[in-house]
Amino acid sequence: MAFPLATTDRLLLRFSRTGDPRVLGRLFDRTAPELLRVATWLCGNRTDAEDLLQRTFVTVIEARGTYDPTRRALPWLCGIVGNHAKKLHEQRQRRIDSSSGPAAQRDPAAIAADAELAAMVARLRAEMGSPYAEVLDLHLGQGLNAKEI
Repeated sequence: MAFPLATTDRLLLRFSRTGDPRVLGRLFDRTAPELLRVATWLCGNRTDAEDLLQRTFVTVIEARGTYDPTRRALPWLCGIVGNHAKKLHEQRQRRIDSSSGPAAQRDPAAIAADAELAAMVARLRAEMGSPYAEVLDLHLGQGLNAKEI
């Protein structure tokens, strides 16, 4: 589906084509406040949210050659934030599970956070459509990296 390119979309498209760090800086300045709000909501604290934002833009740099220009920039960026939030949560949960033994019960807040993250990933998956949703399933569901997919 064709859509008029917003400034954010044009910046991401230009960065994906040129790799110009000044364009990346403008993209960051334009999207960071919104992405930081999403990251804070996903992880619950500002410190982790800032880390997720940084990881998101490292991913943008690394994946710039694979960006699909038919996709909107902000949902794509939010998806990256969501992926990093999920990984962070899983890493922390593994640490908790391994340190507390098999008989320990999960914290209700962690269960609620898992449910919220799953709902957000489901919404993002629905927005992405095919074939991106299938790739997301392979990445998040089966833990495959980009090369494996």
